[in-house]
Amino acid sequence: KAQLNLVWPVYTGGKIKAAQKAADAGIREAEAKKRRTTGTLTSELARYYFGVRLADQVRRIRTEVKETLDLHLFQARRLEEEGFIARTELLHAQVAQAQADRELKASLRDLELAKTALGNILASRTEVDPSTPLFLLPGIDPVDSFIVQARENHPALEQLQAVSSKAGENLRAAKSELYPTVYLFGIRELYEDDLTVLEPDWAVGAGVKFTIFDGQARVNRIHAARKLREQADLTRQKVGRDLETLVSSRYQELMKSREQFDALQSSLDLAEENLRARKRSFEEGLATSLDVVDAQLSLSAIKVERMQAAYGFDVALAQLFEACGRGDDYSQYLAGSVMEVEN
Repeated sequence: KAQLNLVWPVYTGGKIKAAQKAADAGIREAEAKKRRTTGTLTSELARYYFGVRLADQVRRIRTEVKETLDLHLFQARRLEEEGFIARTELLHAQVAQAQADRELKASLRDLELAKTALGNILASRTEVDPSTPLFLLPGIDPVDSFIVQARENHPALEQLQAVSSKAGENLRAAKSELYPTVYLFGIRELYEDDLTVLEPDWAVGAGVKFTIFDGQARVNRIHAARKLREQADLTRQKVGRDLETLVSSRYQELMKSREQFDALQSSLDLAEENLRARKRSFEEGLATSLDVVDAQLSLSAIKVERMQAAYGFDVALAQLFEACGRGDDYSQYLAGSVMEVEN
Protein backbone atom coordinates (compact mmCIF):
# COMPACT_ATOMS: atom_id res chain seq x y z
CA LYS A 1 0.00 0.00 0.00
CA ALA A 2 1.32 3.43 -0.95
CA GLN A 3 -0.32 6.71 -0.11
CA LEU A 4 0.39 10.43 -0.63
CA ASN A 5 -0.79 12.78 2.15
CA LEU A 6 -0.93 16.57 2.06
CA VAL A 7 -1.69 18.68 5.17
CA TRP A 8 -1.94 22.46 5.00
CA PRO A 9 -2.50 24.37 8.28
CA VAL A 10 -4.75 27.36 7.72
CA TYR A 11 -5.07 28.50 11.33
CA THR A 12 -2.68 27.75 14.19
CA GLY A 13 -3.44 30.57 16.62
CA GLY A 14 -0.37 32.53 15.49
CA LYS A 15 2.15 29.74 16.07
CA ILE A 16 3.64 29.81 12.55
CA LYS A 17 4.03 33.59 12.45
CA ALA A 18 5.58 33.54 15.93
CA ALA A 19 8.10 30.93 14.83
CA GLN A 20 9.05 33.01 11.79
CA LYS A 21 9.54 36.16 13.87
CA ALA A 22 11.51 34.23 16.47
CA ALA A 23 13.82 32.98 13.71
CA ASP A 24 14.32 36.56 12.49
CA ALA A 25 15.15 37.63 16.05
CA GLY A 26 17.67 34.79 16.24
CA ILE A 27 19.38 36.13 13.10
CA ARG A 28 19.57 39.62 14.60
CA GLU A 29 20.99 38.16 17.81
CA ALA A 30 23.72 36.30 15.91
CA GLU A 31 24.63 39.42 13.90
CA ALA A 32 24.86 41.53 17.07
CA LYS A 33 27.04 38.89 18.73
CA LYS A 34 29.35 38.88 15.72
CA ARG A 35 29.65 42.68 15.79
CA ARG A 36 30.36 42.59 19.52
CA THR A 37 33.15 40.07 19.01
CA THR A 38 34.62 42.20 16.23
CA GLY A 39 34.70 45.26 18.49
CA THR A 40 36.43 43.31 21.26
CA LEU A 41 39.07 42.00 18.87
CA THR A 42 39.67 45.51 17.54
CA SER A 43 40.48 46.87 21.00
CA GLU A 44 42.68 43.86 21.70
CA LEU A 45 44.52 44.44 18.44
CA ALA A 46 45.05 48.12 19.31
CA ARG A 47 46.57 47.11 22.66
CA TYR A 48 49.09 44.77 21.07
CA TYR A 49 49.67 46.92 17.97
CA PHE A 50 50.53 50.11 19.85
CA GLY A 51 52.33 48.01 22.45
CA VAL A 52 54.91 47.33 19.74
CA ARG A 53 55.14 51.04 18.92
CA LEU A 54 55.61 51.84 22.62
CA ALA A 55 58.30 49.19 23.01
CA ASP A 56 60.07 50.55 19.93
CA GLN A 57 59.98 54.09 21.32
CA VAL A 58 61.37 52.91 24.67
CA ARG A 59 64.13 51.08 22.79
CA ARG A 60 64.94 54.28 20.89
CA ILE A 61 65.05 56.32 24.11
CA ARG A 62 67.28 53.74 25.81
CA THR A 63 69.58 53.83 22.78
CA GLU A 64 69.88 57.61 23.07
CA VAL A 65 70.66 57.31 26.77
CA LYS A 66 73.30 54.67 26.09
CA GLU A 67 74.96 56.79 23.42
CA THR A 68 74.86 59.89 25.62
CA LEU A 69 76.37 58.07 28.60
CA ASP A 70 79.02 56.51 26.34
CA LEU A 71 80.07 60.03 25.37
CA HIS A 72 79.88 61.15 29.00
CA LEU A 73 82.13 58.25 30.03
CA PHE A 74 84.64 59.19 27.32
CA GLN A 75 84.70 62.77 28.55
CA ALA A 76 85.03 61.61 32.15
CA ARG A 77 88.07 59.49 31.25
CA ARG A 78 89.73 62.43 29.51
CA LEU A 79 89.04 64.77 32.44
CA GLU A 80 90.24 62.20 34.95
CA GLU A 81 93.45 61.67 33.01
CA GLU A 82 94.04 65.43 32.98
CA GLY A 83 93.32 65.66 36.69
CA PHE A 84 90.20 67.78 36.48
CA ILE A 85 87.91 65.25 38.21
CA ALA A 86 88.43 62.61 40.88
CA ARG A 87 88.56 58.86 40.29
CA THR A 88 85.15 58.45 41.94
CA GLU A 89 83.59 60.64 39.25
CA LEU A 90 84.90 58.27 36.55
CA LEU A 91 83.63 55.24 38.45
CA HIS A 92 80.19 56.79 38.72
CA ALA A 93 80.12 57.42 34.97
CA GLN A 94 81.13 53.79 34.35
CA VAL A 95 78.36 52.48 36.60
CA ALA A 96 75.78 54.67 34.85
CA GLN A 97 76.97 53.54 31.42
CA ALA A 98 76.72 49.88 32.43
CA GLN A 99 73.20 50.42 33.74
CA ALA A 100 72.18 52.12 30.50
CA ASP A 101 73.57 49.15 28.58
CA ARG A 102 71.48 46.72 30.66
CA GLU A 103 68.32 48.79 30.17
CA LEU A 104 68.91 48.95 26.42
CA LYS A 105 69.26 45.17 26.19
CA ALA A 106 66.10 44.73 28.26
CA SER A 107 64.18 47.11 25.99
CA LEU A 108 65.28 45.09 22.94
CA ARG A 109 63.88 41.94 24.56
CA ASP A 110 60.64 43.73 25.40
CA LEU A 111 60.34 44.82 21.78
CA GLU A 112 60.78 41.26 20.54
CA LEU A 113 58.15 40.00 22.99
CA ALA A 114 55.70 42.71 21.89
CA LYS A 115 56.20 41.78 18.25
CA THR A 116 55.66 38.10 19.06
CA ALA A 117 52.41 38.89 20.86
CA LEU A 118 51.20 41.02 17.94
CA GLY A 119 52.05 38.31 15.43
CA ASN A 120 50.19 35.80 17.57
CA ILE A 121 46.95 37.79 17.68
CA LEU A 122 47.21 38.35 13.91
CA ALA A 123 48.05 34.66 13.34
CA SER A 124 51.03 35.79 11.28
CA ARG A 125 54.12 33.64 10.90
CA THR A 126 56.19 36.56 9.63
CA GLU A 127 57.29 39.50 11.72
CA VAL A 128 54.74 42.32 11.82
CA ASP A 129 56.10 45.87 11.68
CA PRO A 130 53.40 48.41 12.69
CA SER A 131 53.48 51.59 10.62
CA THR A 132 50.90 53.75 12.44
CA PRO A 133 52.67 55.75 15.17
CA LEU A 134 51.39 56.62 18.61
CA PHE A 135 49.00 59.56 18.35
CA LEU A 136 46.66 61.95 20.13
CA LEU A 137 43.46 63.58 18.98
CA PRO A 138 43.29 67.38 18.69
CA GLY A 139 39.78 67.40 20.12
CA ILE A 140 37.51 64.97 21.99
CA ASP A 141 33.72 65.03 22.14
CA PRO A 142 32.05 65.29 25.58
CA VAL A 143 31.27 62.10 27.46
CA ASP A 144 27.50 62.52 27.01
CA SER A 145 27.82 62.08 23.24
CA PHE A 146 29.63 58.76 23.75
CA ILE A 147 26.94 57.59 26.18
CA VAL A 148 24.26 58.35 23.57
CA GLN A 149 26.23 56.41 20.98
CA ALA A 150 26.48 53.44 23.35
CA ARG A 151 22.72 53.44 23.89
CA GLU A 152 22.08 53.52 20.17
CA ASN A 153 24.87 51.36 18.76
CA HIS A 154 26.19 48.87 21.26
CA PRO A 155 25.71 45.31 19.98
CA ALA A 156 25.10 43.97 23.49
CA LEU A 157 21.88 46.00 23.69
CA GLU A 158 20.92 44.90 20.18
CA GLN A 159 21.62 41.30 21.15
CA LEU A 160 19.47 41.54 24.28
CA GLN A 161 16.74 43.30 22.32
CA ALA A 162 16.73 40.37 19.90
CA VAL A 163 16.63 37.94 22.82
CA SER A 164 13.68 39.85 24.28
CA SER A 165 11.89 39.77 20.91
CA LYS A 166 12.53 36.06 20.59
CA ALA A 167 11.21 35.49 24.11
CA GLY A 168 8.10 37.50 23.22
CA GLU A 169 7.50 35.36 20.14
CA ASN A 170 7.99 32.22 22.21
CA LEU A 171 5.35 33.55 24.59
CA ARG A 172 3.02 34.15 21.66
CA ALA A 173 3.68 30.62 20.42
CA ALA A 174 2.91 29.21 23.88
CA LYS A 175 -0.39 31.13 23.98
CA SER A 176 -1.30 29.78 20.54
CA GLU A 177 -1.54 26.29 22.03
CA LEU A 178 -4.73 27.40 23.78
CA TYR A 179 -6.42 27.72 20.37
CA PRO A 180 -7.41 24.97 17.97
CA THR A 181 -5.46 24.14 14.85
CA VAL A 182 -7.48 24.15 11.64
CA TYR A 183 -6.04 22.42 8.59
CA LEU A 184 -6.90 21.17 5.13
CA PHE A 185 -5.82 17.74 4.00
CA GLY A 186 -5.70 15.63 0.89
CA ILE A 187 -5.07 11.90 0.39
CA ARG A 188 -4.22 10.08 -2.82
CA GLU A 189 -3.76 6.32 -3.04
CA LEU A 190 -0.81 5.50 -5.27
CA TYR A 191 -1.56 1.77 -5.46
CA GLU A 192 -5.29 1.13 -6.10
CA ASP A 193 -5.41 -2.59 -7.01
CA ASP A 194 -6.05 -3.84 -3.45
CA LEU A 195 -8.53 -1.14 -2.40
CA THR A 196 -11.93 -2.32 -1.16
CA VAL A 197 -15.21 -0.84 -2.26
CA LEU A 198 -15.34 1.25 0.94
CA GLU A 199 -11.84 2.69 0.51
CA PRO A 200 -11.66 5.74 -1.78
CA ASP A 201 -8.69 6.24 -4.06
CA TRP A 202 -8.58 9.91 -3.03
CA ALA A 203 -10.08 12.22 -0.42
CA VAL A 204 -9.95 15.90 0.58
CA GLY A 205 -11.33 17.68 3.60
CA ALA A 206 -10.78 19.92 6.59
CA GLY A 207 -9.85 19.04 10.13
CA VAL A 208 -9.64 20.61 13.57
CA LYS A 209 -7.19 19.63 16.30
CA PHE A 210 -7.62 20.85 19.87
CA THR A 211 -6.19 19.58 23.15
CA ILE A 212 -8.87 19.58 25.85
CA PHE A 213 -6.80 18.56 28.86
CA ASP A 214 -3.01 18.44 29.34
CA GLY A 215 -2.59 18.81 33.10
CA GLN A 216 -1.88 22.58 32.99
CA ALA A 217 1.18 22.00 30.77
CA ARG A 218 0.21 24.75 28.34
CA VAL A 219 -0.44 27.26 31.10
CA ASN A 220 2.89 26.46 32.73
CA ARG A 221 4.69 26.93 29.41
CA ILE A 222 3.03 30.35 29.06
CA HIS A 223 4.18 31.37 32.55
CA ALA A 224 7.73 30.19 31.80
CA ALA A 225 7.85 32.08 28.49
CA ARG A 226 6.54 35.24 30.16
CA LYS A 227 9.23 35.05 32.85
CA LEU A 228 11.92 34.59 30.24
CA ARG A 229 10.78 37.72 28.43
CA GLU A 230 10.72 39.70 31.68
CA GLN A 231 14.20 38.43 32.50
CA ALA A 232 15.48 39.52 29.07
CA ASP A 233 13.95 42.99 29.49
CA LEU A 234 15.45 43.45 32.97
CA THR A 235 18.84 42.25 31.77
CA ARG A 236 18.75 44.74 28.93
CA GLN A 237 17.98 47.58 31.33
CA LYS A 238 20.87 46.56 33.61
CA VAL A 239 23.30 46.25 30.71
CA GLY A 240 22.26 49.72 29.56
CA ARG A 241 23.16 51.16 32.97
CA ASP A 242 26.41 49.20 33.07
CA LEU A 243 27.34 50.53 29.63
CA GLU A 244 26.90 54.11 30.81
CA THR A 245 29.29 53.41 33.68
CA LEU A 246 31.74 51.66 31.35
CA VAL A 247 31.72 54.51 28.83
CA SER A 248 32.31 57.06 31.59
CA SER A 249 35.19 54.99 32.95
CA ARG A 250 36.83 54.60 29.53
CA TYR A 251 36.37 58.31 28.86
CA GLN A 252 38.04 59.26 32.13
CA GLU A 253 40.98 56.97 31.34
CA LEU A 254 41.25 58.60 27.93
CA MET A 255 41.25 62.12 29.36
CA LYS A 256 43.69 61.16 32.12
CA SER A 257 46.20 59.89 29.56
CA ARG A 258 45.79 63.05 27.49
CA GLU A 259 46.27 65.31 30.51
CA GLN A 260 49.34 63.37 31.63
CA PHE A 261 50.88 63.73 28.18
CA ASP A 262 50.25 67.49 28.12
CA ALA A 263 51.58 67.94 31.67
CA LEU A 264 54.77 66.05 30.83
CA GLN A 265 55.55 68.42 27.96
CA SER A 266 56.62 71.24 30.28
CA SER A 267 58.59 68.75 32.39
CA LEU A 268 60.33 67.56 29.24
CA ASP A 269 61.41 71.08 28.29
CA LEU A 270 62.80 71.71 31.78
CA ALA A 271 64.61 68.35 31.85
CA GLU A 272 66.28 69.04 28.48
CA GLU A 273 67.43 72.46 29.63
CA ASN A 274 68.69 71.00 32.92
CA LEU A 275 70.71 68.34 31.07
CA ARG A 276 72.33 70.95 28.81
CA ALA A 277 73.28 73.04 31.83
CA ARG A 278 74.69 70.07 33.73
CA LYS A 279 76.79 68.94 30.78
CA ARG A 280 78.23 72.42 30.35
CA SER A 281 78.97 72.71 34.06
CA PHE A 282 80.64 69.28 34.11
CA GLU A 283 82.87 70.21 31.19
CA GLU A 284 83.90 73.34 33.09
CA GLY A 285 84.44 71.43 36.34
CA LEU A 286 81.51 73.04 38.12
CA ALA A 287 79.29 69.92 38.31
CA THR A 288 79.86 66.28 39.14
CA SER A 289 79.28 63.21 37.03
CA LEU A 290 76.38 62.36 39.32
CA ASP A 291 74.68 65.61 38.32
CA VAL A 292 74.96 64.79 34.62
CA VAL A 293 73.78 61.19 35.04
CA ASP A 294 70.82 62.20 37.17
CA ALA A 295 69.81 64.83 34.62
CA GLN A 296 70.07 62.32 31.76
CA LEU A 297 68.09 59.65 33.58
CA SER A 298 65.43 62.17 34.57
CA LEU A 299 65.03 63.24 30.94
CA SER A 300 64.77 59.67 29.66
CA ALA A 301 62.21 58.81 32.36
CA ILE A 302 60.02 61.72 31.28
CA LYS A 303 60.28 60.69 27.62
CA VAL A 304 59.22 57.15 28.50
CA GLU A 305 56.31 58.45 30.57
CA ARG A 306 55.13 60.59 27.65
CA MET A 307 55.15 57.61 25.31
CA GLN A 308 53.32 55.52 27.95
CA ALA A 309 50.70 58.25 28.26
CA ALA A 310 50.24 58.32 24.48
CA TYR A 311 49.95 54.52 24.46
CA GLY A 312 47.36 54.70 27.23
CA PHE A 313 45.42 57.25 25.18
CA ASP A 314 45.40 55.10 22.05
CA VAL A 315 44.30 51.96 23.90
CA ALA A 316 41.69 53.85 25.93
CA LEU A 317 40.30 55.32 22.71
CA ALA A 318 39.90 51.85 21.21
CA GLN A 319 38.23 50.62 24.40
CA LEU A 320 35.96 53.67 24.42
CA PHE A 321 34.89 52.91 20.86
CA GLU A 322 34.25 49.32 21.87
CA ALA A 323 32.11 50.48 24.80
CA CYS A 324 30.14 52.68 22.38
CA GLY A 325 29.61 49.84 19.93
CA ARG A 326 31.85 51.54 17.35
CA GLY A 327 34.81 49.18 17.42
CA ASP A 328 34.68 48.76 13.65
CA ASP A 329 35.15 52.52 13.18
CA TYR A 330 38.48 52.70 15.04
CA SER A 331 40.71 52.11 12.03
CA GLN A 332 38.69 54.55 9.93
CA TYR A 333 38.93 57.13 12.71
CA LEU A 334 42.72 56.96 12.52
CA ALA A 335 42.57 58.10 8.91
CA GLY A 336 41.27 61.48 10.08
CA SER A 337 43.06 64.33 11.81
CA VAL A 338 45.46 62.96 14.47
CA MET A 339 48.57 64.30 16.18
CA GLU A 340 51.62 62.06 15.87
CA VAL A 341 53.66 62.21 19.08
CA GLU A 342 56.67 60.06 18.32
CA ASN A 343 59.99 61.88 17.95
